Amino acid sequence: GTQIRDDYRRFAEFEFDGEVEVKIKSNTFDLSKSQVIPSSIANKSTYADGVITVRLDENCNFAVNVGKDYRTTVGIFAYAPETDAPTEGSENVIYYGPGYHEETDFVVVPENKTLYLAPGCVLNAQVKVMGNGASVKGRGILRDRTYNLTAGKTQYKVGYMLYINDNVSNVTIKDIKIAD
Repeated sequence: GTQIRDDYRRFAEFEFDGEVEVKIKSNTFDLSKSQVIPSSIANKSTYADGVITVRLDENCNFAVNVGKDYRTTVGIFAYAPETDAPTEGSENVIYYGPGYHEETDFVVVPENKTLYLAPGCVLNAQVKVMGNGASVKGRGILRDRTYNLTAGKTQYKVGYMLYINDNVSNVTIKDIKIAD
C-alpha cells in the first residue's frame, strides 16, 4: 500500500566506439553491496577499493542498484556515436537543443515529422504523435509536465505524456529517456 521510490534521477551517458572502461565511485554510498544489472553486464564488472569497474566492448544500457538500497539506481547509457542527428532548422524536424524546455500546450508531431531531443535536452511537455511516419528520437529526456500535479493522488495515466494516435502507422520512438 505504500509507494517506495527514489525521487532522484541518476544517470550518465556517453558515446564510444570500440572498448571502454567505466568506473563508478560514490562519496555517499558504500558500493561494495551494489548490483550491476543485467547479468550479462554484471559478468563484465569488478569491485575494488570503493570503485565498480565495468569493461564494455559493445554499446549497451545498464544500471547499478546502489548499495543495499534497491530504490537508488544509476542508469548508464553507453551509446554508439550518433551519426544521423538532425540540426536545428532541419527540414521536417521539431528540434529541441540542450537545456531545459517547457511547453504548456501539447507538442504535436504530424505526418512524416520528427521530434528530436538533442543530448542534454530536458523537454517538460506532453507529446501527441498524430501522423503516419512520425518519429520521436534523440538522446534527450522527455518529462511529463503533469506528473507533479497528479503524484500521490489518483493513479497516474502515462498515456497522456506520450500519446500515439490509434489511427497512425509506421511510428518510431528511439533512444529518448522518459522521466516521471
